[in-house]
Amino acid sequence: MKIQKTNPDYSESELTWASFCHFSALLGLIWWAPIFFSNWMPVGHLIGPLAVWIVKRSSSPFVNANGKEALQFQVAITLYAVILSFLPFEFISTYSVTALVILSAFFAVKAGVHVSKGNAYRYPLVPWRFLQ
Repeated sequence: MKIQKTNPDYSESELTWASFCHFSALLGLIWWAPIFFSNWMPVGHLIGPLAVWIVKRSSSPFVNANGKEALQFQVAITLYAVILSFLPFEFISTYSVTALVILSAFFAVKAGVHVSKGNAYRYPLVPWRFLQ
């Protein structure tokens, strides 16, 4: 997890939208969809950052970079959740996915706070960066 100080001269609007890219992932706490038999997966954590990034990516390079970072982390979390949902016992699978959702929310809040102060934030647990 590498946090580096960036340009402190971002406008309030840029800081707000960049942090909203991260905070919008908290929709995953309330917006879930059924997948596979009886398992449920969060979907709001993907739709929130994607919507903010698509709408605001052209307004600022800072917002664009943060939207990409938030989206890449949430895609990685989704892939981890799908893998965990295949664990053999439903009890273990359910609690593993729930723990992953809580971890995702923690990192989204942490990233949003860092970005709102004008700092760049790089999420852990992302083995690849597919959006350049």
